[in-house]
Amino acid sequence: MPFQEPKFPEFKRGMGLSAELLNRMKDAIPRQLRGSGDVEIRDFGDRTIIGGSSSGPILPMTQNYVDQFIVVQEFANYLQCALPIWNEAISEGNTPGDWVVGPTIYVAKPYLLQQYPLGSAATQWYEAIIQSINYTDVNRREVTGLVQLPSGGPSINFFETQVITPQYQENELIMAVQTRTGLLTDNSNANNPGQPSTSIPIIWMDLNTAARAWALDVNVVGG
Repeated sequence: MPFQEPKFPEFKRGMGLSAELLNRMKDAIPRQLRGSGDVEIRDFGDRTIIGGSSSGPILPMTQNYVDQFIVVQEFANYLQCALPIWNEAISEGNTPGDWVVGPTIYVAKPYLLQQYPLGSAATQWYEAIIQSINYTDVNRREVTGLVQLPSGGPSINFFETQVITPQYQENELIMAVQTRTGLLTDNSNANNPGQPSTSIPIIWMDLNTAARAWALDVNVVGG
């Protein structure tokens, strides 16, 4: 599109309005101005200002709904991750597929791997009734419950230590989807270098392509 002056020349007495000038005036008139979401449209003198007033979370350097992230640190309900910046410059001596660590992004764990209190009511879980859950680490918990034997037999109490299996590994690549997680980063651990100083909405969730689940910790004798 050729460059056009932002303003028309001043009209003067006796000045003829050519078809070219009238067409320029027609083309300069917006046919429609609409704002949606957090877009704000307002007049400022002889100009129209279109701006954004969003205070929501910003996606640093990614506009995808599904993306890859590098695990940096694990917390109870979410992961501190980094956006990998892929290095394709073979001429600089880099191997294709190498990456450098980019901006920090927080990714929620899958819902069933998050640490929520059981509450006062017992929970049915397959054949077992879970009576209590005690989380002892970001990836470890102690579960107490009972199993009802078939054919009306007696119920058996059990206690076992469970861990997230397989565990999240530092520098592991995960796939995550952009969604509403309902989680905020925990600013109570602001002294921890992995935690932000203010609560940030978490808008990514791990797709769990590694099929992680709570499983019996075989390293603990007796469960």
